[in-house]
Amino acid sequence: VTLADAPITVSGNNTTFAGIVNGTDIITINSVAAGNPYLDFKQGGTQRAYLQYADTGDNLVLQSDGQTTFRTGGEIDALNLDSSQNATFAGNVGLGDASNISMTAGSAGQLQVLGSGYTGAIALDGDAMHIYHNSSSRDLILGTNETARLTISGGSGNTAITGTVTAPTFSGDLNGTINTATTGA
Repeated sequence: VTLADAPITVSGNNTTFAGIVNGTDIITINSVAAGNPYLDFKQGGTQRAYLQYADTGDNLVLQSDGQTTFRTGGEIDALNLDSSQNATFAGNVGLGDASNISMTAGSAGQLQVLGSGYTGAIALDGDAMHIYHNSSSRDLILGTNETARLTISGGSGNTAITGTVTAPTFSGDLNGTINTATTGA
């Protein structure tokens, strides 16, 4: 059935609107109690994206064939998610809730990075900022220019420094051995 002077077609339980659908305040998609209602976005009959409430897991799903972009202030990209699940933020990213989190065996922290069989974290508590991981078989390495500059052994805790350590004086207690080499002038 096509209504005269209106771009609406009704066929069985399906209704097609050929123009713009406007609603005042709310447009509701009402599904059965255990359903998964969604909005489908198509071009030329091919699905390109959808927005769905998935009853299993109580999730809101936004799917796109390509990149998904969240914008603020009109046309300003705030967050881009590409088809490889990489996220690009246009501004600063804030993490945590201003609470203190200390190092734990589970690598608790305001920021966690999941590895293969272990987890790294940055945790800030009332005493310090902790950069660590929970593996005794993996080192912790700080580097520059793709080169390890400071390596802390995961098993022994021994530290290796690549390059020259410069200090006008050494103070405090020394537990262990310092090997030094001097060069003549």
